[in-house]
Amino acid sequence: MKFMKCAVATTTVPSLFELCKGVLISNLHLLGDCGDVPVDFLAQILPYANPKQLARIEDETGRDLQTNNMWKGFCLAEKFWEEKPECPEGMEPSFRDMYTKCMIEREKRLEAAAAAMRAKYSQAKEARGKKQACQIAPRRDPGRKRTPAGKVEVSSKRTSNLMQQSIKDFKNRKFKRR
Repeated sequence: MKFMKCAVATTTVPSLFELCKGVLISNLHLLGDCGDVPVDFLAQILPYANPKQLARIEDETGRDLQTNNMWKGFCLAEKFWEEKPECPEGMEPSFRDMYTKCMIEREKRLEAAAAAMRAKYSQAKEARGKKQACQIAPRRDPGRKRTPAGKVEVSSKRTSNLMQQSIKDFKNRKFKRR
């Protein structure tokens, strides 16, 4: 008799710590005051936060969560490395302050650029309106009528002065046909 080889999957049951960590990471947008949660535990969760979430958590917790390296990473990701954070002598620079300052400056520049673009667009729109030709409806001559065949008939009631003069000269002509 032949024996079949069976693949046995070995799985480990996640610990309560790992389950809590997964729930916190998936609900970072709801995380606020961390109270007395150990900083070592938060250090495993906070790298998954975006800048807005991290700032809100820091503000609501009210204690040092040692996130300066995370803020430095955000500054590098946003390409703010040209600037150096300002700090007094003997203190570590605050990359969070630098990040917020650079983001405010960026928003101001973007708003100024958007305002300039809106102004140029409105100027171009006005210039386009001036160059645009307006269509005038053709004036219909009430003395001319179209027949169903498409021919134009001129009514005898209305004739121009030049035409009347031509008819008068034709009738009073001084030469005769031979």
